[in-house]
Amino acid sequence: EPGAAPAPPRTVVAIASGANMNFDKLRTVAERAGTGEKEEAVLCSAIPEARGSFRSFITTLSQVGVKRGTGGRSITEFKYRYTEQFGRTGKAQVFYSVDTEDRADA
Repeated sequence: EPGAAPAPPRTVVAIASGANMNFDKLRTVAERAGTGEKEEAVLCSAIPEARGSFRSFITTLSQVGVKRGTGGRSITEFKYRYTEQFGRTGKAQVFYSVDTEDRADA
């Protein structure tokens, strides 16, 4: 208003986001929040893109104490990713999440 006293100084933050996020992506973001809470660790490994490699990978994880659906350190998620660019190396990427025992373990 003309003649009104000026407003006291304050800090203002403007946020502009172009993230077109659907509910499926939002679910993924919410699941990843557990990683920030040190409840699980997300890891990535490269394995040969060859028959039997995935089974060998799972066997190796089991031998070091990471097993799906058992006590102790459980595997909570698997993602097998093969891309043409990465595939030129003859390998595929496996992303996997494992439970952590406590914050120090993460």
